[in-house]
Amino acid sequence: MQHEQGFRVYGLFVGNGSMQRVSIGVAEGLHAIGQLRGTVGLDGVETDPPPGALAEYGFLEGPLSMVAKMHAGAHRKRYAMLAPNSTWLPAAAIESAAKLATLVAPSDWGRKILSRYCPEESLASSFPHGISQGFRPDEASFAVADQKYDGGQFSVLHMASTDMQRKGTAQLIAAWCELVAHGELGLDPRLDIVLEGNPEGYRRIVEKGPERARNTVSVLPRWNAPDQTLAALYGQYHVVCQPSRAEGFGLVPLEAAASGVAVVMTECTGHGQYIETLPAAVRVAHGQDEPIDDGPSALAPSVQASWVGEALLEAYRSWTDLAQAAREGAREVRRQWSWQKVTELWLEKEQIT
Repeated sequence: MQHEQGFRVYGLFVGNGSMQRVSIGVAEGLHAIGQLRGTVGLDGVETDPPPGALAEYGFLEGPLSMVAKMHAGAHRKRYAMLAPNSTWLPAAAIESAAKLATLVAPSDWGRKILSRYCPEESLASSFPHGISQGFRPDEASFAVADQKYDGGQFSVLHMASTDMQRKGTAQLIAAWCELVAHGELGLDPRLDIVLEGNPEGYRRIVEKGPERARNTVSVLPRWNAPDQTLAALYGQYHVVCQPSRAEGFGLVPLEAAASGVAVVMTECTGHGQYIETLPAAVRVAHGQDEPIDDGPSALAPSVQASWVGEALLEAYRSWTDLAQAAREGAREVRRQWSWQKVTELWLEKEQIT
């Protein structure tokens, strides 16, 4: 059988969630370097037979349960992206998937976790995520943020794709309430938590907090916003805060940095893949691995509320300098972390030409 050079990407392409963003991004990167032969939407919206059935490589960015879908194509080799969220993974599912595809993690940390569940020959080089070029500085949004700051407001955004523990959301709320109660974040502090999950647990934390802090925290439903809209929304905040305990990669701080916005973030797990390249990142300390609600006996680095508070306070006190650095450095973030760039580097590591 004569294969066609390049890749067919199997993924989720409808909507603006993280899997959709990565599916589109992988296809974008491969297309930019002439290696994309077709895409297969796993959203249930394909109407015509998609091209690329004879592409040499298949690549899955979607639920691991769909790995067998790549056998719809006559590929010589198949890859499947998997982003661990802790030390725990479903062993039986990983074993089954590794028989059908070479597994790919989006960070060196994630690859290390995968290596505990499958042999080295079943793993590809780590393939860090990239960012769409839709994430770019928005001057109108910066003007809004500057006006808020001049008026005494300090606004922070936290994006949580889950109501579980790995995003450090509870520690962020506790830290925020403590700082606000002592008047350490200015006259008009605002924390917006965009949550995909049940908000009641986090709202209860706020309600039990100091009275002075209760009206400064809003828990909002998930934004289903395209790249450019999300970049403009990021730009209206002074800081994006992601004190995550565990990330397979963690796109939000990178997207914010590409949009010219300062970030407060942990440097553990997937965040460690890129934090050193960001122009305005305030680090949240982390400790030894502790239990996390990701699965049986799952572990992830510990994060304490006091550590989040220290980083937030540093960001507040130095925001003017951080904002300048973030806005000036956004172009380089976009260049270094474009999907084309990260895809080129991964193909080089995999020795695919």
